[in-house]
Amino acid sequence: MRDLVGAAKALHAAGIMHRDIKPEHVLVTYGGGLKLCDFGVATPVKPYEESRVSTLLYSSPEQLADSGYYGPAADMWAVGCIMVEILIGGPLFDDMSEEEVLARLPDERPTAAEALERPTAGLIAGNYTMV
Repeated sequence: MRDLVGAAKALHAAGIMHRDIKPEHVLVTYGGGLKLCDFGVATPVKPYEESRVSTLLYSSPEQLADSGYYGPAADMWAVGCIMVEILIGGPLFDDMSEEEVLARLPDERPTAAEALERPTAGLIAGNYTMV
């Protein structure tokens, strides 16, 4: 995960927002490293960005809020969603309809305890070390 966090930070330091970080846009190298790909909707960081192009399950609350503004932190939210997905074995909101996610996410934040109540996989079940 360090590679993915580093890739997002490097983009932001270069003044770019990816805007659609999700598992399908993360490649695993032969050496086990992670590479971020598909920059089709990437854009320069702007003082005001309101067009939501990300995938719903990885959209940050501010992307879904009425104000519509979001910045590079939205990319980091998506990275966090991928981390949670690894811990619990699937997307946090996978059991909700799109309408339920849209209704819940702008006002509520799932807690770690809530997420980890589900059977875990990946890092926990596989006894991997999180770095």
